Amino acid sequence: MSGTAANTVGGLADYAGRLATSGASALSPMAQYTTAAGQFNAITARAASGDFEAMNSIASASDSFLAASRAVNGSGQGYASDYRKVVDILDRVSQQTPDMLTASVLQAETRTQTQTLVNQLAALRAEVVALRQQVAQSDSRPR
Repeated sequence: MSGTAANTVGGLADYAGRLATSGASALSPMAQYTTAAGQFNAITARAASGDFEAMNSIASASDSFLAASRAVNGSGQGYASDYRKVVDILDRVSQQTPDMLTASVLQAETRTQTQTLVNQLAALRAEVVALRQQVAQSDSRPR
């Protein structure tokens, strides 16, 4: 259950990040471009250093960045430069070793599993407290 909640909240956070650069945004095209470029740069820097979760976001961040670039630059030199940035980051990520990627995946999974355990242990503790309260109430009742 906690994994589902985490996925839901994570999905909403991703949506909120994409909303600023989507067609539904209230930002100007230039502000959308600046926002998308910032998101792209942050995600790709993490991905280039081996962050598996960031790697999962590269395609979406790249699409948003290129769409915002096209809105500002058309098909001119600015767009071509941004397109090259996307291709370059894909190349950099593809150069990572399998061991580095495996380590990153395991680290991400360990974080997820640890958080799930924390949540499940908290739920268990709450249930034990409730059971003890029930026992205390039943012990205090006259028989």
